Amino acid sequence: MGSGSSQTSVLINKMSRKFYALDFAFDAVSHSRVIPVIAGGIQGNLFSLPVRSNSVDGIWNLGVMEHFTDSEINTILKEFNRTLKPGSCAILFWPPLIGWYKITALILETLLSLVRKKRIQLYPDEINLLQGKKKIQSFCDRNGFMLERCNGVYWDLFAYKVVVIRKV
Repeated sequence: MGSGSSQTSVLINKMSRKFYALDFAFDAVSHSRVIPVIAGGIQGNLFSLPVRSNSVDGIWNLGVMEHFTDSEINTILKEFNRTLKPGSCAILFWPPLIGWYKITALILETLLSLVRKKRIQLYPDEINLLQGKKKIQSFCDRNGFMLERCNGVYWDLFAYKVVVIRKV
């Protein structure tokens, strides 16, 4: 959900699962087709997912939720809840408020802006970086999920918090 190029999917062991990339941008969906683990692409948006209710075994996204307001996140999570099968999970890789990649990007943006004498922005606005478990818990409480996990991982040097929520 919010697949972008789906490059982060290349290391996933497909097993007997079918992975579908969903993004609002047609280019992103078409680029995902070259990833061997991706079975297909769906152009759509997170606010009104083009899938049947209770039909999805799992959802994951990487670096998506931080681009939305709290109100928009509630709408998205309501859609996740509608489409997920009972007991299924959504796994959200959500950048924290303070992280090494954010600090590095800020330094690079500042240096590039000075050199080019105009504002350089490396990433779209990240208006909702993860501030803590309390906020995630409140999203879960409002949208029919149980929070199972919310912590950083060493293999990405804590660039993202891994948030696992389960439909109740």
